[in-house]
Amino acid sequence: MTREEFQVIYDKGSDAVYTLFEGLLLQVNVLAARVRQLENQINTNSKNSGKPPASDGLARTNSQRKKSGKKSGT
Repeated sequence: MTREEFQVIYDKGSDAVYTLFEGLLLQVNVLAARVRQLENQINTNSKNSGKPPASDGLARTNSQRKKSGKKSGT
């Protein structure tokens, strides 16, 4: 919305401004719900849901191997 468009609404009075505010507030609430849904979807993996491990994607895991201290290739 441009400044000029807002000015037209403002010139119509407080009821028009409040109607605009209500519409924007509704949009914010819808988007916030969508963000929560997407965050929950990202945080779901095979360990905390019924999803198969293949659906977890490529996650880097820490190696359980210990360094031996020997030079490599000898």
